[in-house]
Amino acid sequence: MPNRECPIWGVDCEVSQPYDDKDIDLVENSFRAGGNYEITFAARVAFRNRFYTEETQLSLTSILVERWMKGIDVPRLTEADVLRSQENRRLPVHERAYRLLRFLATRSSSIGEVLEIVPYDIFLNFAESLSASGVPIGTNIDVNHELYLCPSALAWSESAGDEELGFLTDYLATQGWISKGSPTVTSDGRTIGYRCRVEVPGYSRIEELETNPDLSQCFVAMWFDRSMEEAYEEGIKPAIEAAGYSPLRIDREEFLGKIDDAIIAEIRRSRFVVADFTHKVADIRNGECHESEEGHEQLGARGGVYYEAGFAHGLDLPVIFTCRNDMIEKVHFDTRQFNHIVWENPDDLREKLTNRIGSVLGDGPNKSV
Repeated sequence: MPNRECPIWGVDCEVSQPYDDKDIDLVENSFRAGGNYEITFAARVAFRNRFYTEETQLSLTSILVERWMKGIDVPRLTEADVLRSQENRRLPVHERAYRLLRFLATRSSSIGEVLEIVPYDIFLNFAESLSASGVPIGTNIDVNHELYLCPSALAWSESAGDEELGFLTDYLATQGWISKGSPTVTSDGRTIGYRCRVEVPGYSRIEELETNPDLSQCFVAMWFDRSMEEAYEEGIKPAIEAAGYSPLRIDREEFLGKIDDAIIAEIRRSRFVVADFTHKVADIRNGECHESEEGHEQLGARGGVYYEAGFAHGLDLPVIFTCRNDMIEKVHFDTRQFNHIVWENPDDLREKLTNRIGSVLGDGPNKSV
């Protein structure tokens, strides 16, 4: 039986601490969150103590979905994710529709399986009656071999309720990616659900989207030092978002396997790359790093940024070069030939980068009117 509540949505689920680290909870069978996840104690506190709305809940859930889509079975929410959720805007409608299509495909045990989507309140009635009978509730309910979906579909499509979910399924149906039956209506006029099925063009659309770049993603290559946080948070990130794109920093992502593989995969998926070559000046003497003293400064180049920019060039992706003005003369001569945005402070960087993205790439798919 569920013994606690989902930290995000407050619905009944199973929460435990199976790890040596007691500051991490494992949340299982939270049907409104859409799957199993972990959450740190700091994230719980941040979520409780800060003002949050339904938008924050939807955004946190969307972060989980993003990680499930990358193959992370049990993603972990941290305090940084809670703070990010309060800044995020809702996903573009086309991205929400694609997530819903992928969700329906993954929930189909075989090609052509018919799925039943019921309103949220009816799903809860099923859940309560089964729970009272001692049947544990997961993210879906299987009644007489029919799979009843709703909360998980809401989670994956970042939908606030049945109306938004219905709008998105209508869109998928008009595109021919799913077939959608007529609503089942009771004698008193209540809609109690509808059936749908992913069609062959829908599976083709999923394959197409998974092999083509994300036209909204910008990969950010930079020095991930605390001294650069202000440059990113007040310069690079808002500039990319203002132009209608979504920035991705690999140090803020969860992934499986080696980080090099994740970097290559995300660059391949990206529309373009922003590469900032600002770095620390290191003092290397006799193979050891010392505090900087006059006459002992040597170049501390960010080798990873050169690699990532070069890999993107090899893929023929646009790369926008940036560097703080006090470091530009230390940039390697092989890349100095490129037109760098030379910036003085985060505000200067934000303005120049926004203009450069607009002139080189135009407005992105997330650009608000």
